Amino acid sequence: MGYPRGYTSYDYGATIAEDRTITRKKYGEAKLLGYFFSSVPAYREAVPRRATTALTTTADLTVTPLSANETGFWVLRHTDYSQRKKTEYEITLPTRAGNMTIPQLAGKLTLNGRDSKILTTDLQLSGNTHLRYSSAEILAIT
Repeated sequence: MGYPRGYTSYDYGATIAEDRTITRKKYGEAKLLGYFFSSVPAYREAVPRRATTALTTTADLTVTPLSANETGFWVLRHTDYSQRKKTEYEITLPTRAGNMTIPQLAGKLTLNGRDSKILTTDLQLSGNTHLRYSSAEILAIT
């Protein structure tokens, strides 16, 4: 999700430099996202909803929900786009089994400054197998 006052210049913001080199860290991250988008059909059908700070244990983080059928995607980022600190949090997400607070065991999740994360709930993997939730980012499913 782009920053509204961000840049799109080849000099600074692009994944591939103007001289066509692909040495920027952004390229690898964009490629990982491409794997995810191409292998998870539900994400391509997902509809974004209003962003909120109410799902996490801190207002420092904003969550943008996206949903497709019963699958939920939750894009997590810092409320202040320029924030560079690590933020610990717990998040409560609706699933087909009811609301779940993640992580389920002791501890907290961490979001590094200027990073974002896509959490997933109720993702159909294959046949009748569903992933209830994942706090790890999914690369691909087959």
